[in-house]
Amino acid sequence: MVADQYGNQISAFSRDSLSALSIAGVGLENSNLKTTLETKTQSIIVRGIRFIPGPPGHKDLCFTWREFSDFIRVHLISGPPTKLHLIDWPELKEVCSFMGEHTLQVKGVYNKSAIEGPTIQLMVLPDPEKPIRLNVKYDKDASFIAGDIFTDFMVSVISEGGSVIKNINPTRISMKMEKAIPSKVGTYCIQFDFMIDKTNMLSSEQDNYGNYTGMDLVGTVVATIKGFNEEDTDTPLFIGKVRTLEFPFVNGSAEITTLVLAENSPGRDSTEYFIIFEPRLSTLSRTLESYSLPFMFYNDVKKQQQMAALTKEKDQLSKSIIMYRSLFDANKQLVDEMKLYFIAHLAQIEDDRAAVVISWHLASDMDCVVTLTTDAARCIYDETQGRQQVLPLDSIYRKAVPDWKRPLPHIRNGKFHFKPFGDPVFARDLLTFPDNVEHCETVTLFKELGNKKKTSRSYISMAT
Repeated sequence: MVADQYGNQISAFSRDSLSALSIAGVGLENSNLKTTLETKTQSIIVRGIRFIPGPPGHKDLCFTWREFSDFIRVHLISGPPTKLHLIDWPELKEVCSFMGEHTLQVKGVYNKSAIEGPTIQLMVLPDPEKPIRLNVKYDKDASFIAGDIFTDFMVSVISEGGSVIKNINPTRISMKMEKAIPSKVGTYCIQFDFMIDKTNMLSSEQDNYGNYTGMDLVGTVVATIKGFNEEDTDTPLFIGKVRTLEFPFVNGSAEITTLVLAENSPGRDSTEYFIIFEPRLSTLSRTLESYSLPFMFYNDVKKQQQMAALTKEKDQLSKSIIMYRSLFDANKQLVDEMKLYFIAHLAQIEDDRAAVVISWHLASDMDCVVTLTTDAARCIYDETQGRQQVLPLDSIYRKAVPDWKRPLPHIRNGKFHFKPFGDPVFARDLLTFPDNVEHCETVTLFKELGNKKKTSRSYISMAT
């Protein structure tokens, strides 16, 4: 509109005067500008103001009509997201567990709409410091006589790149057999272990006994979700709404870190399904049996969270069991004739509540290995670099050990000296020993004596 010096509107426009109006501004795109005359209000309406794509911020527009002009300032803000840009690419320590050229497609989702992003080409190089296998060299033509000394074994730790890792601490490598040849004639299995860290161990290769093999095989492992019945098509889907996933099989293994189900996935609540891992190895002449991993499917979110927590706890317990079993196997052949077992393996308890109480008190002694002789205990202690607890039976002073048949404290000469609370029994009376009863009783009484010195009463004689 046009106004006088006092701000009063003046009827100065006509349709012929529209061409005299011009609009200017930095970054203004003029192709879509349209002007129309509003006769009633004597105003010119401007539509289609648009700026060339650029950074947001303040923009000034100048409206000029004949010798008159005026300015307005508009604030330009960002529009809805339409494309992803990669601003910076930090150094990655590890992208995946297999080497070669890989492609990453970056995508995003905004208000349920997909946003395209850049495609990134990656070249994954092997880590020269990451151990993946052990290489053992020895004289394979040598003859071994019972009771003699073994030939020299050269053990090397091989990295992802295939090179030998240098400056390895030799104490981190152990041998699952005495260095002397066994005195009994037979077939024996020798295995070397390398302690990567406190929880992970790398073992040398063997054949047909559940050990890793096929290091030269290359292919894929296909993971498929199936129901209990082959005809069941209403099964859950992986993320991306797919029923199968493929994983590279390199150097004898395929690393599958996470498997995620799609949101709003089909499937029946509280139903067991199976993930079938099928190896597809074209260079292998025979067919390997698929591996089936069962899982429970839940639609309820809270139930899923509870099951995820239980599954994580189960995995941690399974890992601990594997570590203990590996440690047990490492020493079993070493002193098979000189040791009993771990304390946790010596006895059985029928009552579940009693088992919980007794196991809690014995928690710090569960992994202690009981041996018949001090020499066997010292051998195990040295082989494990002092990490393994040991208890040699020949070191126990038998006269200091209490009588197994002695009565409870409130019973004297076969009569009640006082009336106790509840129905107390010796915890040892709840133990059942499958083997080596006399030795097991000695260990039980010795641990009872040791705990009496630590506390005011023996945990072995706690009431249940």
